[in-house]
Amino acid sequence: MKLRDYIGDAKQLGFIHRCKLSEGKMDNVDAAIIQNGGGLNMMVLPGRGMDIPYVYAKGMGLHFSSSTGITAAPYYEKDGVEFLRSFFAGTLTTCGVTFAGHPDEDNGEKLGLHGRISNTPAEDVRVYQDFRDGVLQLAIEGTLKEAKMFGEYVALTRRIETDSQRMGFTLIDTIENRGNIPAPLMIMYHINFGYPLLNPDSKVVSSSGRPAPGNTLAEKPEEMAVWDQFQEPEPGYAERLFFHTFDPATNPVSVELLQDKSRPESSPRVRLEFDPADLPNMVHWKSMQDQQYVVGLEPCNVLPVGRSRLRKEGRLPMLQPEERKTITLRYDFIEG
Repeated sequence: MKLRDYIGDAKQLGFIHRCKLSEGKMDNVDAAIIQNGGGLNMMVLPGRGMDIPYVYAKGMGLHFSSSTGITAAPYYEKDGVEFLRSFFAGTLTTCGVTFAGHPDEDNGEKLGLHGRISNTPAEDVRVYQDFRDGVLQLAIEGTLKEAKMFGEYVALTRRIETDSQRMGFTLIDTIENRGNIPAPLMIMYHINFGYPLLNPDSKVVSSSGRPAPGNTLAEKPEEMAVWDQFQEPEPGYAERLFFHTFDPATNPVSVELLQDKSRPESSPRVRLEFDPADLPNMVHWKSMQDQQYVVGLEPCNVLPVGRSRLRKEGRLPMLQPEERKTITLRYDFIEG
């Protein structure tokens, strides 16, 4: 007998359900709930940048949720660091696509923290559910636009796919300059982890080896000595940043967060994999503050040192008219 003979519909094993969220600032946000039948439960938000507010693996949350909760796109505040009022963090917040990083001013344009794309609703949203060779295949796709009259027109088409044999997903982004002028390309995948995967016994393992300090606090020798380790929550803890750079000959690169560093071979972990030709760097954001207890492992195409500085130094990536770039990133929970 075939597995298909045991079920009335593939949704008996897993599904993607489109829905609208309700209540508070998340009211009417377009969402999609994904149950893949392999122990993965996650949500994607077409109404908020095709981002991912949560991932559960066999009932354990892998993400960090900030106090803002999910907020609808109209609540976005672009100035300075007011982005943080709609930063739910979650599993993935996308930063970009023409700017990512701390607030800046470039060619007379004021740029707020981490850009606009996370607060952009998707269009042409499509869901795929297919049962092939005993495996349930699930995917959702949508297109985000960052456009301005007499300015840039960049489109990001995102596909997120999983199947019933994985506790993880693959994200495939195709970024296209649909305008008639070159456009900056700065993209950062703000991937966040929280308790219980993140705890004082956790550890980061990276293909990059030892990172460089990314802010003043991280420059201290005692901080660099524990860049890959964590502690108990601490009131008033100020964030540390570490900058990773990957060898382009290592493909794919791998970054892992282990739940228990005392069991380096058998600890439950999340593994990120990607091509360093597309994402040669990673920001490692470490916040051990009480109620803000989170680590962000954030692959990026360029370190967020400021668009104006990158332009001045001739290091600002540009996407030419009609040019496309595809980025693939794998996210997997491994039980150990």
